[in-house]
Amino acid sequence: MTDVSAVDLLKIENFFQETQTSWSSQLNTYEKTSWREKRHTSSNHTSIARSISHGSIFEKAAINFSSIEGSKLSSSALQHHDPAIANQPFCAFNVSMILHPNNPHIPVLHANMRFFQTLTTHPYWWFGAAMDLNPCYGYRDDCVHWHTTCHKACDGFGTGLYQKLKSACDEYFYLPHRQEHRGIGGLWLEYHNTPPFQNAFALVQSIGHHVMPGYLPILARRYQQDYTPEQKKFQMLRRGRYAEFNLLCDRGTRYGLQSSKKADTVLVSMPPQCIWEIDYPITPGSPEALLVSDFLTPKDWLTEVELCQV
Repeated sequence: MTDVSAVDLLKIENFFQETQTSWSSQLNTYEKTSWREKRHTSSNHTSIARSISHGSIFEKAAINFSSIEGSKLSSSALQHHDPAIANQPFCAFNVSMILHPNNPHIPVLHANMRFFQTLTTHPYWWFGAAMDLNPCYGYRDDCVHWHTTCHKACDGFGTGLYQKLKSACDEYFYLPHRQEHRGIGGLWLEYHNTPPFQNAFALVQSIGHHVMPGYLPILARRYQQDYTPEQKKFQMLRRGRYAEFNLLCDRGTRYGLQSSKKADTVLVSMPPQCIWEIDYPITPGSPEALLVSDFLTPKDWLTEVELCQV
């Protein structure tokens, strides 16, 4: 595997921090509440946590950066790796974002970029990245725009890459106990270590650069849209699905809790309020019913472009 230099590591760390700043500043085009920032630095760990609570647009939002060095990996981090790296020192960088909007017509956004490397003579490294959209109310033009942007993020990195990462996203963000997908998907890149290193890094950079172009036009269309108390209640019901996935299915949550990090930091992606109700009444053919039947079922959204232009 291609060696990764100290210069490369610095470039990755700087890009992740710059992305945190870029994402938060672009969101402030609409969100008028200032980000709270909390920094932590120790001999082997740096974190920068930015958050908003009860903002003008977002009921809860967080964009966190972390850089860590360790002597060995936790058991959860080894589940999908060669056991030979278990006792090797490592470094890892991460920037992650979760946006829970006030308005139920604005979708929840999740995005992250990750890098891992063993600190050995011939290092083992990989990248990860994700951008996925989780609406409470489905709009075809939003879905088409989102997936068109995801496709653009993959342009130039190999034929069929968008479909591969889209399928991986659909597979990952699935609640087996509900037999239901969490959202409309997007891109999911995991354990990507195909050389050359610079190409792998460029792909992650492209995904990071396309998150806001994918989300902000949707936010602009929806943030002033009226909603009813019943629609707000449905939003809290759908947030329950988000909480279920994080607690029951998400590997990142398990890894974070097993890595001696603060639980509140790991669980920052949890929704601010959610509800569960037995036999919640949903009228057939209603927007609430169509969310699951027409939007949370994976489909080729790029074929819907002409329908949205009519």
